[in-house]
Amino acid sequence: MKPLSRAASKYELHNSRHELFGYEASGLIPNLLSVGPEHTVFKLRPLPYNITLLLYSLPLARRWHRTSTVNVTYSSTYDDSDQSTYTVNCSAGLIDRGYTTFGSLPSFPNIGAIPNIIEDHSLCGTCWQLNYTTTSGDDNTIYFAAIDTPPDSSSFIISQQAFDDLTSNDNSSSTITAVATQVNETICGM
Repeated sequence: MKPLSRAASKYELHNSRHELFGYEASGLIPNLLSVGPEHTVFKLRPLPYNITLLLYSLPLARRWHRTSTVNVTYSSTYDDSDQSTYTVNCSAGLIDRGYTTFGSLPSFPNIGAIPNIIEDHSLCGTCWQLNYTTTSGDDNTIYFAAIDTPPDSSSFIISQQAFDDLTSNDNSSSTITAVATQVNETICGM
């Protein structure tokens, strides 16, 4: 393997071959350390020492996709603009950013809960796209910020207003199946 001599901000990870700008890096496994709106930090191992790389080359939404079919329901709790962010699992991170009530969140009322936030606080404030085809055949899309975890830990829960926008009030059920994709946080204003 050739030495890695380029500036850290210019490295680009290619998942298919684990290359760094043409330098063969076989045997190196990228470990995601942290995600921010403008960069992602990886550590490449095994090396005699750890190299931390800041990747600025592509928007986060193009680097990492989390897409799956999910059950979606609603809670009117997330419609209350005066509700304190102290009541959700992501309270510490939200308050540190200056968001003290649901109404102060840039994506309000498009907020909600996703599974695994308790185990993975890096999901706090992430932005999610939900796609749903109504019974009349319309394809609807909304975006919402994840700020909490659902009590049942398996469904996505969004505000009733966001749910009504997603379903075009075209559903008599309080639970639907939709396609969820994690997208760049800036889409939700986070």
